[in-house]
Amino acid sequence: MSKIIRIIASTSKNSINKKLSDYAIDKMKINDEIHTIWLKDINLPLFSVDIENEGFPKELIEIYETINQSQKIIFANPENNGYLTAALKNLLDWLSRINTKYLQDKKVMILSTSTGKGGAKKSLEELCIIMGHVNAELVSTYSLSKFNDNFDIVSNKIINEEENSNLKFALDLFINS
Repeated sequence: MSKIIRIIASTSKNSINKKLSDYAIDKMKINDEIHTIWLKDINLPLFSVDIENEGFPKELIEIYETINQSQKIIFANPENNGYLTAALKNLLDWLSRINTKYLQDKKVMILSTSTGKGGAKKSLEELCIIMGHVNAELVSTYSLSKFNDNFDIVSNKIINEEENSNLKFALDLFINS
């Protein structure tokens, strides 16, 4: 099983957070297999105790087992109106019903970007709080503001050198953890 899991919390096929995480993974230059869970491809019902009483959805069990067998998690974390995406919140709610400490001892990196000046930092901060509740070891975070100004989608890279340095620092912390 993959040592590193990437969870893309966007449901958009053109996700800028996926693009950022693709770039980050490329910059890591590691040989570990990275398994991607893209929430746009997951058919998970909205959390409901009624559904839970009928048994956990099959896809949820598969995701939980994949995460459980990994060592590290990268979240590509967008922001919807200042909050986590509904898809990610739903997944995290479901996972907590299997095991409240579902990321116990997992090393976590959170990447966030947006087209605005905030860089999805509110959502990133919200996810950081959740990581504490589930006993994850939050190793590093990185937020890229003004994606369209700082990222070239043709060459698939950050074009702002200061931002490249900031990302490299966050990646080094994660890789060496």
